Amino acid sequence: MIPIYRKRTSIDSSGREHETQARYGVVDNVEALGKFGPDAWDRVVCVMTTGQAWQFRPYKWNEPIQLFHHVKGIYVCWSNDPPNAKIKDWNVTELKIDPIRRHVDKSVVAHFWKTLDTWTAANKPWLIKG
Repeated sequence: MIPIYRKRTSIDSSGREHETQARYGVVDNVEALGKFGPDAWDRVVCVMTTGQAWQFRPYKWNEPIQLFHHVKGIYVCWSNDPPNAKIKDWNVTELKIDPIRRHVDKSVVAHFWKTLDTWTAANKPWLIKG
């Protein structure tokens, strides 16, 4: 597990700035997720996909449409790749990396975090500590 500590800044109604820290755990397989207890899937907020449905076989929800109803799906690809027809019916956000203009990667990362924050606030607000 790789821990990521992310600082978030928000402004309240009086104009005061508040900083909170969110902790994310990144795992690369379902077996590692099992070490976090029986309710670990309730705390999963994102799954990165390669676009292959077979990768979900060991998951709690092993059908892509069902899985991406419960977690935010992210598909990362090169901007010059042809569209992946396999993911068109999945509820995933496609993040395109420009292989030539790598200096814009930072904006893709910012879009990832904004997308994840928005999805988590709407679908699993109990995981956001404010």
